[in-house]
Amino acid sequence: MPVADDGLWEQHLPAFQAFLAVCSQWNVVGVGMGGVIYIGLDYSAASVSLDRAGIETSPSIWRDLQDIEQGALEGLNRRHS
Repeated sequence: MPVADDGLWEQHLPAFQAFLAVCSQWNVVGVGMGGVIYIGLDYSAASVSLDRAGIETSPSIWRDLQDIEQGALEGLNRRHS
């Protein structure tokens, strides 16, 4: 499979671009003294972000975006476990 110069497989680029468009749209819950737990992306806000960025998502890209979201959640919340 061809690999882009940045290490991404070409077929993953659309989902990665979609994630970059929505990566500031997290739902969080405050815990302790200034800590947060990331719950997941706010899909309503993510939809607006994708629309404003001109990114159309197919069901396949949406599933890939959710896979990226799950991986990001694991990393973001690792410090709270």
